[in-house]
Amino acid sequence: MMAPYGYRIENGIAVADEEKAAKIKELFRHYILGMSLKDAADKAGIRHCHATVSRIISNRKYTGDGYYPQIIDVDTFNRASEEKLKRAQRLGRIKESSKNEKTRVMKFRFRMNESKEFNSNTIHSNTINSDSINSNISITDSFKQAEYIYSQIECEVEIDECC
Repeated sequence: MMAPYGYRIENGIAVADEEKAAKIKELFRHYILGMSLKDAADKAGIRHCHATVSRIISNRKYTGDGYYPQIIDVDTFNRASEEKLKRAQRLGRIKESSKNEKTRVMKFRFRMNESKEFNSNTIHSNTINSDSINSNISITDSFKQAEYIYSQIECEVEIDECC
């Protein structure tokens, strides 16, 4: 498993790479202060393409999720996300769907805990609601980690065509 930039896997456990974690913090700080993604990455010492840096800024794992330790606080992540959305809107990169456009509605059923309780979530346009994922799970056994991850994608899918 390849860990996101700023993390490494040691004995099946994700740990923050302190040098890269400092660069992630700098990236977020420079981006929030108004630098472009590429300039903020260069200033922070991150040598990746624009798309990779965009994924870093958008990756909620940096706020900590039970498996990955926190590098960025939630407020900083939210400010960067708002800034990214504001810039995309200003540049006309947000596509509004028309009323005539067909929308796909997908219903997923995820196993959320050991008692085999289920939670149904409706997901539009292939976007998963991150609030539906249990962020209080902390697993240290590698086999259990894999089992948990697969349990999240082992789902029942219903596709309804609307309109």
